[in-house]
Amino acid sequence: MFLTQVDSFSFAKKRFFKDKDLVSILSFLLGLTCTFQAFKYDVSGVHLYPFNLFYYSLLFVLFLVCFKRRTTIQVSSNLKILYLVLTVHFAIIILSGFIPIADGAEAVWIFASLKGSIKFLILLCFFTLLILLSDDLKVAFSSNFLKGFIGSIIIQSLYATAQLIFWYSFRIDLNPLIFYDLLKIDPGHSWSNFAFYPVIRTTGLHWDPAYLGVWSLIGIVGVFFIWKNSLLKKCFLSLMFLIFIMTFSRAAFFVLIMILIIAFSVHTLRILYKMKFKIKPTRVFEIVQVVLLTSFIILWINHYVVEGDIYKAIKIRASLEDPGSVRHLSYFRQGFYTISTSISKLLFGFGYRNGGRGLLSNPSVVNALSAEILRFKIPWSPEADFVNSYLELGLLGLLSYLSIWVLGALFLRSARIRLSRLKIDESTCISMKRKITFFLICYGILFFAGFFYGGYKDAIWFWILVINSFFIDVEIKKSAPHSSVEAT
Repeated sequence: MFLTQVDSFSFAKKRFFKDKDLVSILSFLLGLTCTFQAFKYDVSGVHLYPFNLFYYSLLFVLFLVCFKRRTTIQVSSNLKILYLVLTVHFAIIILSGFIPIADGAEAVWIFASLKGSIKFLILLCFFTLLILLSDDLKVAFSSNFLKGFIGSIIIQSLYATAQLIFWYSFRIDLNPLIFYDLLKIDPGHSWSNFAFYPVIRTTGLHWDPAYLGVWSLIGIVGVFFIWKNSLLKKCFLSLMFLIFIMTFSRAAFFVLIMILIIAFSVHTLRILYKMKFKIKPTRVFEIVQVVLLTSFIILWINHYVVEGDIYKAIKIRASLEDPGSVRHLSYFRQGFYTISTSISKLLFGFGYRNGGRGLLSNPSVVNALSAEILRFKIPWSPEADFVNSYLELGLLGLLSYLSIWVLGALFLRSARIRLSRLKIDESTCISMKRKITFFLICYGILFFAGFFYGGYKDAIWFWILVINSFFIDVEIKKSAPHSSVEAT
């Protein structure tokens, strides 16, 4: 009897480690592949990417782990409201899939909305299973996904560097050659992207430079705050900053400006309130080194490779008089005007991925935005996630969307304060604080990116990165001494 119990215990322990290893590996591979969206395959109207394999495999493993352990939901009081708001937002998206049916919309609009509902229903299940995991598995998922995600951005930057080298050295555009000519992948967009010929916009393993611009910013913040100081760190920071600039993305530049304005404002208020300026000279020196190195590379490219065209490209992309910029700015006003036509649309919108249907339904809006939108391939939504949050989901969707960012930022701020009060070793405390700062800046990047471009909040990586930030609470609890946890 005793031997049977010992064998049973050993088997359970062995299985536990297998679960943790499997979750760790799949989480890392999910993070590593989730940005490789150039590998886009269309199967009966459903887009499949490499990360889908690891996403659904991880979903299946999480289900088996939770079912085997019969776990119950144990959520700290700090996270209950945040979990609730995120669940409500997902529920609004899922239910909005039936709005086009109620409106009698064309089948293509209905299919797009229902497809989105299914995607977010699966994501909600994934989110729920993550909550059910033990603390060890939550930390394993969180840390390994983040490692994979930062690694993915580094690979994107290296490939984007190859794009620049092949184009300016041999006039070979890599993406059309590899993905269209060799792999026969048609993303529904052009694989070539130029600010103006011959100044190419780097896209990485994607067809749109706006995504690489945002990923580069996240990568810069991640490497800066999470990696230890080294020559390799400075090299990767300079590389990603160079690639960020060479995307010539308005959305990414806008994000950077907003982040810098907020950072400056926060430091200014801190100085005025505490009457002291606290910043590490090593950090300043590191930033100066990276900026100088990147500037030198850009000046060299501008002078010897493209003969001054980089400045011209930045000036063109920064212009608010460009037809594309005018249309993007008009989406904010025309989107709100469109949902204001009835109480039901004001509250619930036109349904997920049906923003374009809403704008096309109003002739005055079409005239205001320009007839160009009539040529867009349906189904489509405005290239502005913030506008889509109320155009597709109404004011209820907008409120829940904003609540996620506000409550998430307050949660991370409170986590930083709680961390300062715990008696843990200094190196662990500094590492955790840097991770919290990384997530806070990521919130700003993801939020502001949606002002001038769309599609970010439709991506799996977007929401997993947000959910990942919630588990900082678990990491703090595990880092704290046993007595501190009990007191809490």
